[in-house]
Amino acid sequence: MMAQNRIYTLGSGEGKQRHSGYQKAVLRWQLVMLSTGEFSLGQNANAGNLSQLDGERVRVVDVPADAGREQGIFDKIKKNETPRQTAEQIQRQTDLYHGTAGPAFISELLEKGKEVVKQRLMENIELFMTSHNITGGDGITVRMAKRFALAYASGALAVEYGILPFKEEDIMKGISRCYYDACDPIVLPGPDFSD
Repeated sequence: MMAQNRIYTLGSGEGKQRHSGYQKAVLRWQLVMLSTGEFSLGQNANAGNLSQLDGERVRVVDVPADAGREQGIFDKIKKNETPRQTAEQIQRQTDLYHGTAGPAFISELLEKGKEVVKQRLMENIELFMTSHNITGGDGITVRMAKRFALAYASGALAVEYGILPFKEEDIMKGISRCYYDACDPIVLPGPDFSD
């Protein structure tokens, strides 16, 4: 119950309004949260005989970290390499290059200008939404899809600006996989991602 309350508080983006004698302004924030817990919030709720609320599922989206190929989070690894070796190689590369993509991306966004960036983001969000047949309907489904659509839109811009060495199709495939894995497969079956 406490975790649910915290999720709604953090996800709301603003604090409670108090009497003006006590508080001059409402606190506001934007939050991106990542967790690598062993159990999802839904699993923790079930263990406590609680049900996970739809609003909670939208605010903190559980994405399973197992690609289903007995290689942990990886769907592909190099021949004769273990998942652990792949993870260690990624960690070494991250140690070398962390802190370079973010500033380069921000510089590109500033150079392009607010209106151009906003237009491209909206186009990419719409592409993600239509590619996944999300058209109105259930508010929970739309809100969850928009979280992934924004991740796709940002990644696609980073590719377009030469920040990421991928193709936009790779970004779509990766974000789509995470989106479908986060959705209830009975409600929203995803495509086969096997190659």
